[in-house]
Amino acid sequence: MRTASDNCRQVLAQGSFSFWYEADLWYDNTRRAALLPIDDIQLSEDDSRGVKANGGCTIVWQDDFARSIMPNAIGDLFSPFGSELAIYAVVSAGSFQERVPLAWMQIVDVPAMRDSTMFFKGTRITTGTVLELKLQDRFVQIQADEFDVPSSPSQLASVWTEIGALTGMKLVRSLPDAPITRSVVYQNDRLQALLDLADLLGGVPYAASDGTLTMRPKAWTSPVDTLRAGDDGTLVDIQKGMSADTVYNKVTFRGQGNAQDQVLAFSEITEGPLRVRNPDGTRSPAHRRPTFRSNQFVTTSAQAKAYTESELARVSTLSAVKWPIEEVWNPLRELGDVITIVDEQDNSVTARVVGIERSQKPTQRVTVVRG
Repeated sequence: MRTASDNCRQVLAQGSFSFWYEADLWYDNTRRAALLPIDDIQLSEDDSRGVKANGGCTIVWQDDFARSIMPNAIGDLFSPFGSELAIYAVVSAGSFQERVPLAWMQIVDVPAMRDSTMFFKGTRITTGTVLELKLQDRFVQIQADEFDVPSSPSQLASVWTEIGALTGMKLVRSLPDAPITRSVVYQNDRLQALLDLADLLGGVPYAASDGTLTMRPKAWTSPVDTLRAGDDGTLVDIQKGMSADTVYNKVTFRGQGNAQDQVLAFSEITEGPLRVRNPDGTRSPAHRRPTFRSNQFVTTSAQAKAYTESELARVSTLSAVKWPIEEVWNPLRELGDVITIVDEQDNSVTARVVGIERSQKPTQRVTVVRG
């Protein structure tokens, strides 16, 4: 969960508060406007995407000198060529008020903009400008920046150092560092290279709400919050389900070792209802449901086997099945949060957040997977 004061956490837990969004405009590491009111906000986060956060909002600008601020050239305010919004959620209850950093987003498109004008002393002046903005997190910059030529790691001593060299972003080293297992030739996709490097640390990289690059562990942590249904809880609705679409009983690794020999390893479920085959070799009820993995930094069969064992433990359980839930709006909720959910029958389950959708509604949609 995001950092906030104890008072803020208490206000959010009680569920009696008001909130709104505002933003600061940044360009080239310089804040060019502050405390901008924003409207019609839609923010969607999905842990399965490389660029995890996207959305849009509307900015209403009233200039002190009655000027239009519609962008007309690269480098203008709000132009989609490096302009960024630091978005905040403001929580208010009585005399209490706190500004919570929510997202650091790149302006990627201004699909609509218009000025409101009036005549004043024979001159037409601008009374306000409305801008509709499309937003994505900073990983869109990495995704768009493919390698010019085939490239290799700049050094092998530190994964974090290489991530900094690949992305140019300020780092928060949230996981212990490790060496890079071998020098490889990166594919065209710089973002995929980042994901492969993060695998070596057992982490998932993401752009934090302060604009830095950091990681959360793939391994589940202890629960950081409890959602309860009922009059005293903040859980509004939960849609439980069960699906076979994302549950597998075999993981196969494909890759190459240092000597350019093909490295193949697999792990599979051999017992229980999800077994790949019956003990006599005949077809099992679940049959084979394989999924495939690769990582160019995995260099040996032993490493590949450890990789498939780890992945099999993750994809062969119902934790791969997603549940949509609805909770009272909470700006502290983050992707990767492990939470305890208690339904109206007092049934408790541990789950992890893999998707969040926020707007100006008093509730937010959260997608979780079971533990």
